Amino acid sequence: FWIGETEVTRAEYSRFCAATERSMPKDTVAVGNSVQTLGDAHPVVHVSWDDAAAFCEWVGGRLPTADEWQYCARGSDGRRW
Repeated sequence: FWIGETEVTRAEYSRFCAATERSMPKDTVAVGNSVQTLGDAHPVVHVSWDDAAAFCEWVGGRLPTADEWQYCARGSDGRRW
């Protein structure tokens, strides 16, 4: 299987939203006691599973299975982290 090396940016997700007439998720996150506004180069956050699956399909892929995700996280040698 293939998995992306980097997170999906807000700019990339914005193109998907424009093409599919979906709404962009909010662009703020809580950081400590403050709220930070995310720019286009930041990873997209606040995306539902359904929207993530639709994005993956739109780019010609799919979300990884739980086993695939674990393999990527642990590596072929079974690392804990």
